[in-house]
Amino acid sequence: VYRDPIYKHDNIKIYEQPIKAEDGEVEKDHLYALCVDVSEAKNLDCSAFTVFDTTTIPYRLVAKFKDNDIKPIVLPNIIHQVAKAYNRSYILIEVNDIGAQVADILHFELAYENLLKFQIKGKQGTQASGGFGAGNNKIAFGLKTTVQSKNIGCANLKALVEKDKLIINDAD
Repeated sequence: VYRDPIYKHDNIKIYEQPIKAEDGEVEKDHLYALCVDVSEAKNLDCSAFTVFDTTTIPYRLVAKFKDNDIKPIVLPNIIHQVAKAYNRSYILIEVNDIGAQVADILHFELAYENLLKFQIKGKQGTQASGGFGAGNNKIAFGLKTTVQSKNIGCANLKALVEKDKLIINDAD
């Protein structure tokens, strides 16, 4: 069932406010995940991110951002602000093309620690990592999608939605 956001500002829609501890600080037992898709800001495609409450199943969409004109140099600051508000949420960035620049700004300039990292193992593929490369393996601050990883992701998303394990409030 779709519903209207409780708050809208520019290109952000909020469906649920972040759950904080009584003192307003990060609620360590309440987890959020933020997923980012970066475009080149040529009005052809949108940069977008979604924030999910992943504390309990069913997971819920709690916020989203969508803009077809935002410059990739500006996007990390918005991501950073929203991720911090949602209990320093974990961030997954698609790093194909310009997405790597956004991930690098978040990591190196904004010192955001909860970026999901992946170890690139050449012909053996890519796997989630703690952030430490071994041998010739490289670490990426996000996931470079391939046909195979996109198929896996779409199949998992479909399964979550069909089994009512993911609630998406937004019609988009």
